[in-house]
Amino acid sequence: MLANMSMRHQDMGDDGDGSKLVVIGAAMLIGGGVLTWLSYNAASGGGTYVVTTGLFVAGAVMLFRGLMANWSP
Repeated sequence: MLANMSMRHQDMGDDGDGSKLVVIGAAMLIGGGVLTWLSYNAASGGGTYVVTTGLFVAGAVMLFRGLMANWSP
């Protein structure tokens, strides 16, 4: 699902209003923030930490697609 970001031919099981995409996208953004925060706190002694860019990008795309589905006529 994440490899094909266009998702043209995939059925997301949505009701047509994009509400599932909004929920999944928001959960991915929150999850990416939590994982980044946890790795930052674990490496607070000067080590390196992980920024979960993939979750942020995929979550933003899904959130955007869900919002556009809700606002389209």
